Amino acid sequence: MFDALKKPSSVIFIIIVCIYLPFIESGHGRPLWGLNWHSPLLMGQTRETLRFVKLILVTFAVILLFKNIKEIKHTVTSTILRRVFVVLSFSIAVVQIPLLLIGILFDSTPSSAWDYLYKEKQFDEYAIHIHTIDPGAIGRAYHYFYVKCPLPFNRYELRLINSQGIDWMRDYSVDVKASSLIIEESSKASNVYRFYIGHLHCSSRG
Repeated sequence: MFDALKKPSSVIFIIIVCIYLPFIESGHGRPLWGLNWHSPLLMGQTRETLRFVKLILVTFAVILLFKNIKEIKHTVTSTILRRVFVVLSFSIAVVQIPLLLIGILFDSTPSSAWDYLYKEKQFDEYAIHIHTIDPGAIGRAYHYFYVKCPLPFNRYELRLINSQGIDWMRDYSVDVKASSLIIEESSKASNVYRFYIGHLHCSSRG
């Protein structure tokens, strides 16, 4: 690998991979281009791990870029292409690094909170995934409910049940009866939510 780093063409390739690939992945919005592998919990944890990995890759690429300017000049003979490559690469890196740092510092999930944010309940014909979005003191918390459907290669698809989040509930029960999702807040027996989910069954097309 160290020998490869001495070759200008290899350096350019590594810079492209380490800067542009994380940028494209981040732009998708979901971890690993919406891979949806195994479970939403695992994908949520993967998203946070990827922030550290991307920060390391982008920082490494910036160092390579500055240390190999002369070599890049000899490899990319076109002045316009070389300037576009250097300026664009540096600009994208400068955008990514602070955003990744902000995500790591202010949007990291404590290990004790994962089971609170991601829950799943299995019923006869439905697997219900519950995602709690809780911004803490800066906003209100909401629950979103999904039908989780299996896909090949241990992947999954989430089909949203409630497009508007349900206000946070400390304790609640979830049940499925007659193709309807029934959510009842434990402290308020009158606070019951019902959603028909027959059209979201995994055997139907999403």
